[in-house]
Amino acid sequence: EQRHSSLASSVIDAANGLAYFGTQSYPGAVIKVDLATFTSVAVLTLLEDEGDLDSAAFDPANGYAYFVADTDPGKVVRVDVNPARPFARVAALTLDEGEAWPDTAVIDPGNGYLYLGLDVWPDPRVVKVDVSPARPFARVAAVKLRDDEYAPTCAVIDTAAGYAYFGTYTEPGNVVKIDVN
Repeated sequence: EQRHSSLASSVIDAANGLAYFGTQSYPGAVIKVDLATFTSVAVLTLLEDEGDLDSAAFDPANGYAYFVADTDPGKVVRVDVNPARPFARVAALTLDEGEAWPDTAVIDPGNGYLYLGLDVWPDPRVVKVDVSPARPFARVAAVKLRDDEYAPTCAVIDTAAGYAYFGTYTEPGNVVKIDVN
């Protein structure tokens, strides 16, 4: 069994009894774990510049996990995790110049958007990425945050209410509310 260190992100596909863990290594790797047997059943090595996978999100309806490279600029990697299809890297999207260090991600799978909190200074922001398989995989918008709202490092999304909340790594910490409708 191959061992991996520095696991940094994860998603769970509870319906299929699987979990996926992203590494901080270069190149990054996604480790597929069978939760019933608690064993690593596959390892997917990404491209050389797709490492430091500090955040991830899962779209269960479409069978894709998104692993986000905490790089400059940031990069989103789409991984096919549908058990009926091959476990594979299927696409990647590099963010715009200056959109670096995406530390957190949340997904609205019903509407097909991923939201990334960027740890950039002096221009903190949240970037919106279209991840719907029915549309082009693309960066579509960004919301600039206030100067005291830099370093969003954790997030949750309330799709029913239409808001994502990003917690900042500041002193004092802030919670930023983003309208995702």
